[in-house]
Amino acid sequence: MLRFRSAGVLAAVMAGMLVGAEASAGMFLGSTNFNTTNTPTGLGVAAAMTVTLVDVSGGQTGDFTGISTGTTWTGSFDLNAFDATGQSILLNNDPGWGTFDGKVTYDSGDTGGFRNVSIKGTWTPGTLFGASNTNSNAEFALSFQEVGASTGSSATFGSRAPQTGPNATPEPSTLVLAGLGALGLALQIRRRRRS
Repeated sequence: MLRFRSAGVLAAVMAGMLVGAEASAGMFLGSTNFNTTNTPTGLGVAAAMTVTLVDVSGGQTGDFTGISTGTTWTGSFDLNAFDATGQSILLNNDPGWGTFDGKVTYDSGDTGGFRNVSIKGTWTPGTLFGASNTNSNAEFALSFQEVGASTGSSATFGSRAPQTGPNATPEPSTLVLAGLGALGLALQIRRRRRS
């Protein structure tokens, strides 16, 4: 009996430790602004274009604060003409920044000489961020503006950790341990009531 009670208490403690460890898993948070160029220019903001990331222009927050202004992200991607919603975007040619794999989730089209595009996806950080970083949810927010006969552009890149905490889906092993702990505690309470 003593062994069974101890096993139930031990399972409950282990489940609590695992849930706590999941909630504090390595988070990667922050954002930064980029200077960008786009070609061709002069066709209007709603036209198809190649967007090239040039360098970090400031605004580093969170885990991006260690990245210096002027740091480049060697990468470009083709953006379809309006409406590009659903288009896949892949940036994977810069080992320092890592790989971003996403889809266009919003495209405003030409709204009085402006176009805003949102690209959401998964980012695997590169060597600039150390080897311990795992995939994070990330988003590019692109802004285009007609400036005379050309089109200017800028980008903000933001990242957040995959969801953890009370609304996250727990690992199956965590559920099993939590269930064993609850069963052990229930049996322990039932036994005390009987005696």
